[in-house]
Amino acid sequence: MTQWIDCNLPWSVNPRKFVYPIPAPDLSDQERERFGVSKEDLQSKYSDEFSKLDRLFSQVTWKVPREDVPKQEDIIARDNGLSEALDAKRLVKQIEWWRDYTPEYQAWQDAQAVAYRQFLRESQSQTFAGQELNRPGVQIEVDGRQYLIGDINTTCGVCEDCTAFEPESIVTRYRVLVDL
Repeated sequence: MTQWIDCNLPWSVNPRKFVYPIPAPDLSDQERERFGVSKEDLQSKYSDEFSKLDRLFSQVTWKVPREDVPKQEDIIARDNGLSEALDAKRLVKQIEWWRDYTPEYQAWQDAQAVAYRQFLRESQSQTFAGQELNRPGVQIEVDGRQYLIGDINTTCGVCEDCTAFEPESIVTRYRVLVDL
């Protein structure tokens, strides 16, 4: 049997820890010029109504076929006196779609993507998975429990979306049982 190797490395990087370094471009003036109102104006004016619509829609929309969702939303909004808010919510979506294709917003998204990839590259090298130790045949110890990679998959779970432990969990030690 091979010996345990102490490592005390996090399993992988938690992408939610990434903080976007560049603020989004302010396109409010262009939105007002094009749509007569900005997304932020609508969100502040209809904040409570948008929240109420979201709650109402979450209770119903999953029960109807996808093509019937807009009609169902109209009925719910009308029955709850929120038709104006629904129109505003739909206008917010139009503004978001328009904004996604403006050169300023696309340049910002590109800069964010570069920063995110750099964050992952730098952070990943300091992790168990980043050092490519997460391969079948390796036994690890996390939070006092032992796992065999191969029994769990290389993304720390039993399938792609369920994990045996959190990505930022510390692998205290490991040993190679089978070198494949």
